[in-house]
Amino acid sequence: MLSAEKLAGASLLVLANKADLVPPSEIEKVESEVKSGVLDKLEGSGRHWKMCHCSAVTGVGLEDSFQWIISDIASRIFMFD
Repeated sequence: MLSAEKLAGASLLVLANKADLVPPSEIEKVESEVKSGVLDKLEGSGRHWKMCHCSAVTGVGLEDSFQWIISDIASRIFMFD
């Protein structure tokens, strides 16, 4: 799906939920596996992506995640006066 041409300028935010229940070492292990699989293929493609740890229950990590996606999109929007 990420290779679809119509998604060429799309930002990708991957939320690694359950950070409040899963030990950080386990999250880092899974994150490493995902990056070395799918996300590493995006490195040279010019696509913008980020993986963030979060907890939907406590809200930890959500604000930083959404700030990243907002900033990433805003940095590529061209506004005409």
